[in-house]
Amino acid sequence: MVIYEKNITDIELEDINNLITEKQIENKYLEFKSQMTDWENDNILKTVCGFANADGGLFIYGLKEQNGEASEITGVSLDGKSWDDKKRQIQDIIAGNIEPRLNVEINIIYLDNTDVIILIKVPKSWNPPHCVKNKKNRIFL
Repeated sequence: MVIYEKNITDIELEDINNLITEKQIENKYLEFKSQMTDWENDNILKTVCGFANADGGLFIYGLKEQNGEASEITGVSLDGKSWDDKKRQIQDIIAGNIEPRLNVEINIIYLDNTDVIILIKVPKSWNPPHCVKNKKNRIFL
């Protein structure tokens, strides 16, 4: 079974390591990000909408890509927050910037240090199209 078809709570560190070993390439169901810094420019929100408006997909934060290929586990810092606070922050960003409202699944894989891998599974929407809203307009994808 491919990773994006798994239940998000069943995805483990071994699955992430397999992506690197198998040189998995990002595709229409799978997106890798080494850090969670792109929220400000709407790129992540646009991809969330794109996943929802198509067949769904899985974001893996804390996994670096090189030329679209899974290359290295980098981990993501919780910035001193609890996992519940970080999860709520992600949910609030998605809820506050995507119309109509979209429910995503979010889970975490703890690494040996203080960093984590964050998984965000976006289901195929039964209420499309979704759009990213900002102060000026709405962007449909």
